[in-house]
Amino acid sequence: MSGSGRPVRATVGIDIGTTSVKAVAVDDDGRVLARARVPHGVRSPFAGAFEHDLDRAWRANVIEALGRVSDGLDVVAVDVSAMVPSLGAVDAEGRGLSPGLLYGDRRGATELNDPDEPGDAGELLAFLGWLTEHAPDAAGYWPAQAVAAHALTGVGAIDSTVAFTAHPLHDYSAWDAGAAEGAGARVEQLPLVVPGVAPVGRVRDGLPAAGALVGAGTIDALGEQAVAGAEATGDVLVIFGATLITWSVVDEWAAVPGLWTLPHTAPGKTLVGGPSTAGGMFVDRVDRWAAPVEADELDALHPGDLPIWLPYARGERCPLHRPDLRAELHDAALHHGPAAIRRAA
Repeated sequence: MSGSGRPVRATVGIDIGTTSVKAVAVDDDGRVLARARVPHGVRSPFAGAFEHDLDRAWRANVIEALGRVSDGLDVVAVDVSAMVPSLGAVDAEGRGLSPGLLYGDRRGATELNDPDEPGDAGELLAFLGWLTEHAPDAAGYWPAQAVAAHALTGVGAIDSTVAFTAHPLHDYSAWDAGAAEGAGARVEQLPLVVPGVAPVGRVRDGLPAAGALVGAGTIDALGEQAVAGAEATGDVLVIFGATLITWSVVDEWAAVPGLWTLPHTAPGKTLVGGPSTAGGMFVDRVDRWAAPVEADELDALHPGDLPIWLPYARGERCPLHRPDLRAELHDAALHHGPAAIRRAA
């Protein structure tokens, strides 16, 4: 409540991450009023698979996270970000008929369309081909942002920035009907695309923050870049999520072996760097592999007496570009236990 007794006006941002949904509510000055994290599993039922339970991670957890941060606040707007690419088959009610396929999942890859890395052009098109074969009666084939938008508003939509990552399925102006048909789908089964500044609807009655405007969803890394303030030459932006992403801000467009070069949102600036698999997903895997330990056990370890991990449980992206790599543990000795294995990660 404000000093006047009225609920504080707030805006809510929600992020569908690889291992959880996070939400924050902020006031008009950007002060954080509430935050929440709702965990969910990421599944790899066989080699090459990387998926979510679509209904839980992209729908139920989004609504739960919104409810946790909106209580007692006057929420006027909500937007959802998520990783790219992702895609799942849904019925007419927006509920899952398939797993939610995530960046790097190998289902749908063919000799003619075999993206080298997660996020490469053609990966979403490969997902679509697999989904139309395994869920041919689906009403829609939507990424996480569209599933969340539908859960909140009843409209399955994404913003234009998300659509641009779908090339060649999206030609930067509209869905490509020929590409969609080649994968067994119709453009009507793909989400509505709206400009990034336009709302897609309002939160439905009966849900937390009912009546609040809802954006069409955006890309997680784009949102992180926008709020980080890393805009001056020499600034470095490090994003430690399931994927570890590092960007260096430079003046000129520069091709660096093994790294990515992308335009910055700041005029006249360029980003050089890229994603690594040696991030939170690897730490999460070690957390599942090793027995639980107390925090004081970790603190008591000498940093010079630890085994060494090569943290490539899903291969490595930048700068090695080696999808065949796997995690290795080196220099482990008889006196090393679960605490040492965790601390090394």
